[in-house]
Amino acid sequence: MKEKELRKSADAEKERGNQLFGQKKFDEALEAYNKAVALCPKDAVYRSNRASVYIQRKQYDLAVQECKEAIEIGRENHADFTAIAKLWAKMGSAFEALGDLVEAKRAYEKSLVEHMDNKVKKSLQQLTQQIKDKEQVAYVNPELAGKHKDAGDAACKEGKWPDAIKEYTEALRRDPKNVKIMSNRALCYTKLMDWQRALDECESILKIDSKFVKAYLRKGKIQHLLKQYHKAIDTYNVGLQLEPTNADLLEAKRETMAAVAMENSSEQVDPQRQREAMKDPEIQGILKDPTISKVLQDMQRDPSSVRGAMNDPAIRSRIEKLIASGLLRVG
Repeated sequence: MKEKELRKSADAEKERGNQLFGQKKFDEALEAYNKAVALCPKDAVYRSNRASVYIQRKQYDLAVQECKEAIEIGRENHADFTAIAKLWAKMGSAFEALGDLVEAKRAYEKSLVEHMDNKVKKSLQQLTQQIKDKEQVAYVNPELAGKHKDAGDAACKEGKWPDAIKEYTEALRRDPKNVKIMSNRALCYTKLMDWQRALDECESILKIDSKFVKAYLRKGKIQHLLKQYHKAIDTYNVGLQLEPTNADLLEAKRETMAAVAMENSSEQVDPQRQREAMKDPEIQGILKDPTISKVLQDMQRDPSSVRGAMNDPAIRSRIEKLIASGLLRVG
């Protein structure tokens, strides 16, 4: 039989196999693909179809072997890049099903070298994250985390903040959800005046444990140092809802309230503080509130009118926030 006729017969078997495959008749589909391979053994596409059947039948080892042989045959016979890429992708999915994530990752990467495909790219991204997560879980060791924490504590006592951060970071790799270690690292960032990292650390703590009161104290103190007094007061209030008699929180809030009162009574205006306050979405919302706008207009005409407005608890809360933010000064 001539090559052209062989190809025509092989394609017919492949199409029959595809129809059976779509009907989930995998045994019959495999028979058809076997005939196609027998007719055109040098065409990698038919072997690729056969690999798909092995994957559906959960014969992943056979699928891997089929893909390897098909890739070799395909290269020898100048198969196009897309066909080779599909074989690498199928091999990757088979390896993934076998639990061999490293080989699966390698196969997906080789597939993308041959031909860029968004589905394969997404599979690689998900697999890479899965490998990373597994490695992180395997790395967890609370006992070793404790040793690094102790080393970090010792560095803190000597004021060696970068060294302490290094130890706490390693401790957290070993025990990722230890909020006490995170709190200590937040302190180090604060000492180095790395305010954003310190705030981010506090937020991370509270996502893990919203009742960890020390995080509210640390966060509020950072906000105070940044002269975000209105935010600091809010933060302390949340902490005080959890522990109403917490002496550290009460003292920190008193200091912030005193700072607000002192600045309010002075003749000096801190433009930087006002600019920062205007970036706060909550402050923007208060200023756009028609009720508050009316109160502010009345105050311009008659400053004493604020007393009546402050009798309303909701208005009082928002006016106090504007005062604490530095945007409103009341004599």
